[in-house]
This record gives sequence, C-alpha cells and structure tokens, in this order.
Amino acid sequence: MSDVEPALVERVRRRVVESGAVPTPGRVAAAFRQEGGGLRGDAAGVVAALTSEIVGAGPLAGLLADAATTDVLVNAPDEVWVDRGEGLSRTTVRFADENAVRRLAQR
Repeated sequence: MSDVEPALVERVRRRVVESGAVPTPGRVAAAFRQEGGGLRGDAAGVVAALTSEIVGAGPLAGLLADAATTDVLVNAPDEVWVDRGEGLSRTTVRFADENAVRRLAQR
C-alpha cells in the first residue's frame, strides 16, 4: 500500500461504502478509477491492496494468515507486535497512519 496515498484510499473507501453495494474487487477497482487513481502498473496488486485495506485486515493480513500466530498487538501505526506462542516480538508491519489503524479497528 505504500505506493497508494492514504487520502486516495480513504476516498475510495468512502465511495465504496456510500454505494451500499458489497465491496468486491471490481467495485473497488471502479471506485479507484473514479477517484482518479487510474490503474497502472500492477493493477491487480493495487486493487488487492485497496480491497484488503477497505474490507480486509490490511497490513495485518499476513500475520493473521500465519497458523502460528496466537496474538497480534497494535500500539501505533509503526508498532505492531505478534505472538507465535513464544512471547511478543516486534514486526516490520506498518500502517500508513493512525486513521488506518482506526479504520481497521472499526471494521
């Protein structure tokens, strides 16, 4: 998500939510184009990242997909910890900002 600005993610999220439709990857892609994002480069990757940010676990998806993960702790956008049964260890996972953490908590 580092190559997609947080303000654009928020505009796309708002457009998808306000539509009232199920947020499918196709609808996320359409909202992204409508917000001036224009699909360039790895279009599928951008849409997958936006979809994860809007309806999924965002940056935590990889940690949560790991069967060894027993707990995830987010203290700040740049302070994410994981427990894989051996105590907490700090990760390299980062959120764009505090609003991204708040949006995930609300989902």
